[in-house]
Amino acid sequence: MFPLVRYLLPVVCLALALATLGQSDASPQKKKKPARPQPPPAKEPADPLPEGAIVRLGKAEDVIRMAFSPDSQTLATGHSEEVRFWDVSSGEQLRSIRRPAGAHSLAFSRDGKAIVLGDGLLGIVECDVARVRTLRAPLPAKDFNNPDLMLGGPSVSVAPDGKTLAACHPYGEAIQFWDLATGKELKEREAKIKAFWEGKGGDVRDWIKSVVFSPTGTMVAAGGCYGPSGSGGSVYVWDTTGKWLQVLHGDRDVGVGTISFSGDGRLLACAAIHEKLPDQKLQPANPFGEDEGKTIEVIRVWEVASGKELFHLWGKRLLRGVVALSPDGRVLAWSGTGDDDHICLRDTTTGKELSKFRYHNTDVLYAVFSPDGKTLATTTGSQIFLWDVSGKRPPAWKVPELSPKALDQLWADLANADVAVARRALWTLVAAPKQSAPLLRERLKPVPAVDAKRIAQLIADLDSADFDMREQATAELERLGLLAEPALRQALASRPSLEVRKRAEELLKKLERPITSPETLRNLRAIEALEHIGIKEAKALLQELAQGAPAALETQAAKETLHRLEKRLATSP
Repeated sequence: MFPLVRYLLPVVCLALALATLGQSDASPQKKKKPARPQPPPAKEPADPLPEGAIVRLGKAEDVIRMAFSPDSQTLATGHSEEVRFWDVSSGEQLRSIRRPAGAHSLAFSRDGKAIVLGDGLLGIVECDVARVRTLRAPLPAKDFNNPDLMLGGPSVSVAPDGKTLAACHPYGEAIQFWDLATGKELKEREAKIKAFWEGKGGDVRDWIKSVVFSPTGTMVAAGGCYGPSGSGGSVYVWDTTGKWLQVLHGDRDVGVGTISFSGDGRLLACAAIHEKLPDQKLQPANPFGEDEGKTIEVIRVWEVASGKELFHLWGKRLLRGVVALSPDGRVLAWSGTGDDDHICLRDTTTGKELSKFRYHNTDVLYAVFSPDGKTLATTTGSQIFLWDVSGKRPPAWKVPELSPKALDQLWADLANADVAVARRALWTLVAAPKQSAPLLRERLKPVPAVDAKRIAQLIADLDSADFDMREQATAELERLGLLAEPALRQALASRPSLEVRKRAEELLKKLERPITSPETLRNLRAIEALEHIGIKEAKALLQELAQGAPAALETQAAKETLHRLEKRLATSP
């Protein structure tokens, strides 16, 4: 019996298991509860904005250049293969333009509806901002299309009146100018600059790296590496006809990168390479330490009229310094390169630091102020930040009651050869308008017109048989300066005697030198003070000065100042 049970027991267990399984299948199925939705994976928190930044502009890889629209509402950024447009208030990208050769330089047209691009290989094109279309095929700039010159693409600048374009390619043939309405090249202007440079013993292909119009539209500046007779690392300034005005050169500077004008064109800042002597101790001391390399970066701020340096700041060795002047010229934004990476704001009058914005251990590569002076855009090449600088202004100068003796000293200081002393006097006068306005009215007078017959007689006396009379006529014509220039050029065109030609050419050559007359420099600085004072009495005096001799520098400065004041009044809310 037991053997039988041993064989039947497994069969019975199997049957019971199958029966239980069948009952389970026959029972009604219960509805499964829906699974509880899982929360989405948490996003990684975005990097916090650097202290002082108001917005970060999206993804901005390979940023090369930036430019604000004239109304300060749009920022254009040039990248390796495109141009992007951003809304300044929201930080949102508006649109983009595809440019395979990259946008190495940007400049808005006067009305903000078009943008001029300096492409690495394609030359210069003008694009419609709103419709994203090319308005003009590449302008015929032969050296811009040379694939052997892949050193950063052309630098372009549009004149404030929107009529003229200036451009150069790093180590290209020369500065080139175009009439934007017709697309024609202005070769006469180019020839003057080329002749000037070759007359100095140089080859323009050796040096031009950047070109920029002054915001006043009266000057164009260019700089780069190398130059004639060891004068590399200089900024050269011409008027818009191609006449040389100024050369700004720091001792032992061998290269110039970024150039920036103040809004009134009176100041110019540049980033340069300085070649150190083996035992040279930097003055002032370099905050980055005494670099052991042979070259070091320097930021220089110049007064254009006198050609004198206002101050300089040391950086690191590479020519990657950032430099930008605010529209009113009172604030310098700059950055060196190194471990302590930041963008620093300084007062251009005192050289003192106003504020400092720090990044996250990345180099600042480019900076630009908005035309209204309220926003500063900076880029590290991979990120773009906008900073509110409207509150980062030099503090108001608190000036006690000025005695007559103190006013006399300030008037004397305006003519000081030390530009820092002169500009401190300027801003002291601005800070005391009720006392300075009467002083300036008393001392500043319109330049009187010179009798044309008198100038003609002086030119005739250059050919006198009496040596003393020739010398006296030469000295008086030199004192008249620009007032005598048209007549001197007319005399040269009439094929004069050898003596007249020699003296006239020497007089005209002196007019090409920087302004050295203390009296003229004082008058120009006093006119600048009137612009910043801006009260009714100051404007009335400017109107009187603008009626002076048309060729006088003081007359031209007064007219330009009045134009800026009227424009500022028309655009103010």
